[in-house]
Order: sequence, then C-alpha cells, then structure tokens
Amino acid sequence: MDRTVAFVKLIIFLFLSLNVWIAIGLVVWLVRLLNRAKKGLQYVSMSVLCVMLLFMVNTAQRLYLFGYIASMTAFLIGLATPREGPTARSLIDHLTYPVHQIIMPLCFGVTGAKLDFTKIGRFTANQLIIVVAFTTLLGTTGRVAGTVAAGRMIGIPARETLVLRLLLNVKGYVDILAINLGDKAGIWGDEAQSVVLLSSIINTLMAGPASAAIVRQQRRAFQYRSHCLQDLKLDQELRILLCVHGAGSVHAMLTLAEISKGNTPVAIYLLHLIELMTARKYAITHFYHPKGGADDDNGRWSHTREIHEVVAAVDHLTNDTIVAVRQMTAISSLVSMDADVCNGVEDTRASLVIVPFHKEQRYVRRMVCRRKGRRELNQRILQRAPCTEGVLVERHLGTITVAERQSTAEGNQSEAVDPEAEGSAPAHNVVALFLGGPDDREAVAYAARLAAHPSVSVTVSRFLPEGASMDATTEVRSMEEGMADEEFMADFYARFVKPGHVSCTERYVRNGVGMVESLWSMVGMYSLFIVGKGGGGGAAAAQMTKGMGGLNEECPELGPIGDFLSSDGLLGYGASVLVLRRHNVQKRTRGTQ
Repeated sequence: MDRTVAFVKLIIFLFLSLNVWIAIGLVVWLVRLLNRAKKGLQYVSMSVLCVMLLFMVNTAQRLYLFGYIASMTAFLIGLATPREGPTARSLIDHLTYPVHQIIMPLCFGVTGAKLDFTKIGRFTANQLIIVVAFTTLLGTTGRVAGTVAAGRMIGIPARETLVLRLLLNVKGYVDILAINLGDKAGIWGDEAQSVVLLSSIINTLMAGPASAAIVRQQRRAFQYRSHCLQDLKLDQELRILLCVHGAGSVHAMLTLAEISKGNTPVAIYLLHLIELMTARKYAITHFYHPKGGADDDNGRWSHTREIHEVVAAVDHLTNDTIVAVRQMTAISSLVSMDADVCNGVEDTRASLVIVPFHKEQRYVRRMVCRRKGRRELNQRILQRAPCTEGVLVERHLGTITVAERQSTAEGNQSEAVDPEAEGSAPAHNVVALFLGGPDDREAVAYAARLAAHPSVSVTVSRFLPEGASMDATTEVRSMEEGMADEEFMADFYARFVKPGHVSCTERYVRNGVGMVESLWSMVGMYSLFIVGKGGGGGAAAAQMTKGMGGLNEECPELGPIGDFLSSDGLLGYGASVLVLRRHNVQKRTRGTQ
C-alpha cells in the first residue's frame, strides 16, 4: 500500500512538472515571437499586452486545477521570460506601479489579517525569543548559503552575492509566499505562521544596516583603480562607457564597441547625456525605461522622445545579435555633466570612455555644432575622467552585419581563419598613427584589440623624423619616454606584427608640411583613424607636426593630427577619427591624497 501511494504521488509530481514545463515553454515562445514581430519598436500595443497577460493568467489557473499553486506558476513564468525586447519592457513599465503599490500591499495586508497573534501567548517569553531567533538564524543561513552558491556558479564574488541576498531580503516575498502555501496546505498552524512572520520582520530590519556595513567595507577595500589600455592584458575584460547626446550617435558608438570585441569579453555601457533645461538636481537612472507616449513630450521633463529614440536605436542595432548593451541616462546641465560622466566611469569601472565630437556632419563638406557648450564639456571630460578618454569624430562608420556578427561568434569558438584566404574583404580598414608618447601608445594598444575581430584589418603607421635613425630619435626626445616607446613597439612587433595579425609601416617626415602630405596620401584608404592626442612625444613629435598650417589652433583638445583629420577638408572621404588621451595616473594619485 505504501509503495502504491508513493508511486501515485510520483506520477502526480511528474505530471505537474511536465505541465509546468510546457506552460513556461509556451510563454517563452510567445514572448520571443512577439519580439521578432515587433522588432525595432519600443513597446507592444495595449491589446497585445492584455492578450499576453490573459494567456499567462489562464495558463497559471489551468495548472491550479491540476493541484499546482497558481502563484508559483506565475513566478516561474516570470523567471523564464526573456528580459530584452519590447514585450518585457511593456510588461515592466505597465505592471511595476500597480503590482508594487496596490497588489503587493493588499496581499501582505490580507496575509497579516488572517494570522491570529493571540496564540503566540501560548509561548513563554523565553520560548518565544528562542523560537524566533532560531527561525531567523535558520532562514538567514539557508538564504545566504543558497545565494552565495548560485552566485559562485555564475562567477559573482561571494561578497557581492551576500549584499544581494540582504537587499532582496527586504521585500519579504518568499516569507509571505511560504506563509500562504503553509496555510493552504495545512502544514503550519497559526503559531508557526506568526513566528515566521516575526522572523521576516526581523530579517527585514537587519538587512539594511548589514548591507550598508558590507558596502562601506567593500568600497574601502575595493576602490576604483583605472587601467590604461596599454597595461590591460588582451585576455582581460574591456569595460567601455559610451556617451551619446542623441540617437544619431548610437550607430557609430555601438559599431565601435562591436569591433572592439574580438576574442576578448567586452562590457558595453551606453550613457545617454540629456541637457537639463530647468534647475533640477542631476540624476543617473540605470536601466531607465520611460513611461507614456508622445504626449509626454509636453510634460515637465520633455525628455521622453529623446530617450525613446535612443532606446529604439539601441534595440535596432542589438536585436538578434550577440551584443549586450547596458543603458543609463544622465540628466543634468552641461556645466555639471562632466561630473556625471566621471561618476558613470567609476560606477561601471570602465577602462575607456568615448564621447562624441561636438560637431556633427549635416551638410555637404561641412560639420556644424548643434549645441553650444559641448566642446567645453568634452574638454572638461578629457581633463577629469579617471580612465583613458576618447573623442569620436564620426563620418558614416559602417555597421557590422548580422551575418558577420554570427561568424564572429563562431570564430571565437573555432580556429581563426585568414579572411584573405577566403577572398572576403574586411568590413573596416583601421589605421593607428604612432608618433611617440603615452597617448599614441594607447592608440596602438586599442588598435591591437581591434585586430582580433575577423571583420577588421589593422595597420599601424609609425612616423619618424626624416634622416634620423632609431637611436638618434631616442636621443632627441626625453630618454625615459624614448625608451618606453621603443620597448612598447618592440613588444608590439613581436606579438602582433610578426605573427601577421597587424600590418606595420614606417613613414619619414621632416616637418608639418611633410606630415600633412603623408596624411593626405592615407586618406581614402581607411575607414577609421586612431590617433593619440599627443603632447608627450618629445621634440621628435613636435618637429614632425611643426608648421601644419595652424590647424591645431581650432580644436587643441584633439591634438594636431586629430584636428587635421577632423577638419572639413577631409569630410568627403568618409574616414572617422578616434582621438585617445591617456589619463594622468600620477596626477590623479596626488589629487586623491
């Protein structure tokens, strides 16, 4: 008889598990189908959203008829639902407020009203303290151990998972769910349910101070330490913070981040900078999801349309691809926006921050500045950012197609294939210019990362004073920087040029006129120029850029080479320019002491 009952229970359990698995699979399939059908849109329509919600409720209620709890079914469906796309965004935007402000308080209130706290009087004071303390300790230990174990499985440090567990404990959803399940199943009496509720209250009160203490200790022990691209190993994760003022810059920024991937993991953060026209405090909103429609543009903030356009542009470029972008929004005045960017760098622990050039290509052979103050903003960011800074002058930087992205993903799991052997031309021809100094070393180090991408061909062009040998060049410049440049280029040649990953050329110029002629000869051959801001190359670099026609007087924040390449005279050739500046580690260290 016992074996028969156990067998029947096993059959019921397997039957319920199969139904739950089928229900979750149907919902996930439907969400993915809607995401493909609504590709490129911000939200799904209200009618589609209502049908989706009715389908989820109907699926949960059907399983309830078989004896499975509907709330648990809905919880599992929510865990399995894809987080990206217009369907998930619509569900979050339309359900967050009613669920948190109406449904959950009512659920908690009903649960508390059903409990009979008078039965706690059956315990003596000592017994009640021991029982509640034991229940609290047991529940906290189990939750923390489970969260830490799950975090370790996916690579999250134990300290961070501990903070996450304490913060999640504030909501108390699991305790309320356990009380409801125990009440419906008749497992616990009123005394046990009251003890569990008291334990949940104590856990909630402890979670805030405990997590704050851990975070303070972690901040002291794990302060932000930026890494130059030159010092960052190729197998280390590259964290990039991309700044945009509108949807027009999203295409070029994400394309640049895409070709930075190669075989190296890349964490991409997109910070949307919005100029605050009213006197309000600055705020960075992580994973910001705007509410409302076009009518909100006449509201108090008047930023909804800008945010919608940026989010739609990101979705259009990242949908059905392997690129993951974490979006943030900073709303502040241009005067304080550089502080927002620096805060974003420290929050994301980025090693590279890229901002758009203050001029945009709008007319034939002309670049104009749409908003006054953006140039000064870029200058302040270049001075204050705690990592390597970059300014992108975008001129129709081509997009990596979906097929190329898929081939990249396959190439990361298999041996590299020479694109020339297959007869396919690279999508981007990139050149890094090296005159000497820390900024130029950063430019070449970043170009080395791009060389790992199968759709990118990288060339490093080194400029040397005409008629000077390598030793003579080192003597002209400061000995320390000259030795650093020679060691860097020797290591770069051995690691990338000799194996054939990167091409390297040498150009000899006498002065700025020769430099301009040499740069003109390169125009039209490459889609992206990567240059250093300069200023640390010593007398040799100064000699090669001397007398470049006064072009460096227009935008000195780009340096002489970057200023020339970003001028209107090269507008019709479609070559984008990325100017990099290595942050001064010693200056920042002295400032923090």
